[in-house]
Amino acid sequence: MKRLEFIKGLFTASGMAVLPSVDFKQYQKIYLHQSFVRGFQYYMGQELIDNMKQGEILELVREPENKYDESAIALYYQGHKIGYIPAESNETLSKIIDANLLELHCQITAINTKAMAWENIFIALYALKPLDKSEITPIIENLTIQETPEYHTVYDEEKVYRFSKS
Repeated sequence: MKRLEFIKGLFTASGMAVLPSVDFKQYQKIYLHQSFVRGFQYYMGQELIDNMKQGEILELVREPENKYDESAIALYYQGHKIGYIPAESNETLSKIIDANLLELHCQITAINTKAMAWENIFIALYALKPLDKSEITPIIENLTIQETPEYHTVYDEEKVYRFSKS
């Protein structure tokens, strides 16, 4: 028995009105940007990191009047600023937000307290697309993959800092 039919049956059996037929859509996350939080060490991030959990949603706040970057997109965790989307990646994203083209969401995808502050939190910015398997092309499929952060400041097994030139 389908879940919706079961729930309708429960309401009908208890004398309550029948639920209207609802067409539930499934959505696919289309990742538009994935990175570490820029400026994490300068805002409330360090004080809040122990409360943060992988999968939690961050609020995106445009800062067009930011004196350093007119395309700035600040990241907030439970009402507290924790940093920004990196400036080298925010111009197109800020235009999408300003034009209200897509509803963008931001999620914490990795937390590593052993890394340096600028690599503590990895985030993914995404839009939701109604799932239609016939429309999934190789290009779109690549945008549905959540990246694994590549840390450059985490101690390895030999207790030596690793720094790369990327």
